[in-house]
Amino acid sequence: ITVGEVSADDPLGPDGYGYFAYESGDDHELYPVAPTFDWIELDPDYSGAGAELHEVSDDTIFVMDLPFSFKYYGKEHQRITVCDNGWLSLGVTWMADFRNWGLPSPLGPKNLIAPFWDDLTKDDPAHPGNANFRLPVRILTRYDSDQGRFIVEWSRAINRQGFENQVYTEETFEVVLYDPAVHATATGDGEILFQYLRVGNIDEKENYATVGIEDEYHRRGLEVTFSGI
Repeated sequence: ITVGEVSADDPLGPDGYGYFAYESGDDHELYPVAPTFDWIELDPDYSGAGAELHEVSDDTIFVMDLPFSFKYYGKEHQRITVCDNGWLSLGVTWMADFRNWGLPSPLGPKNLIAPFWDDLTKDDPAHPGNANFRLPVRILTRYDSDQGRFIVEWSRAINRQGFENQVYTEETFEVVLYDPAVHATATGDGEILFQYLRVGNIDEKENYATVGIEDEYHRRGLEVTFSGI
């Protein structure tokens, strides 16, 4: 039985596990947990402070320990893998996928958290658009113990309209993982926040960007957007 109609003011979900995605544009009276935009800047070049800088080469990952145990799809995780291409994975993976897919999908990393999965890079200002002159993507991380949150920011990465296309934009966005011991939930799984300071979903020749989450077995997930839909 279907009751009512889903609109842009309603959350996405649930998926097969029970996750919902609430957006800042959802009806806050009906859904008090809908987030309010409150950017947390980490990059010291833009007034941020207290963060660890990871300079990541094109199509590269790094692995780091979390400051707390984070429960995701019912399983506890103490480490994450972060990729320059706008995603992170709970646990350790060898993948550094630049090719984004829909969610859920058999392709791509497991335990995926994708705030803006696309083929991101960083141009050398002296040689814009030249693949032979690329700078590392700036990814910053910070643990705010007093607020029980761990933040990952992709700062001023470059996204293109297509591979090596001269039409491009800067992308700055972040993921906030909340410590379940501080921010309790009904299941004990950790809450996740995506925030966007400036993004342009312009990659029209390569599936645009993917935003969403997916479980370890690629069977359950929430697709906020993929291929411009």
